[in-house]
Amino acid sequence: MNNIKKLGIDDLHAHGFRGTLATFAIRETETVNGVKRGKFEKRIIDEVLLHTRGSEVDKAYFRDFNSDEHKRLLEWWCEFLGL
Repeated sequence: MNNIKKLGIDDLHAHGFRGTLATFAIRETETVNGVKRGKFEKRIIDEVLLHTRGSEVDKAYFRDFNSDEHKRLLEWWCEFLGL
């Protein structure tokens, strides 16, 4: 956000970026074996956007937060933004 402010844009907020990512990612589709489907599971989008992850039980048992699916979503987002 500091880089955005350096450009003289003061009225942007991080939650706007998060909402934009969620909106565009859930709409993104791909065709696999002739079937059109969402490119990213909602669960993956949610996990990427969370400040913290799940319940205490989830945190204890599910530790693979930096999965290939998360990386795929974030790489797509960077490409979408032209970064």
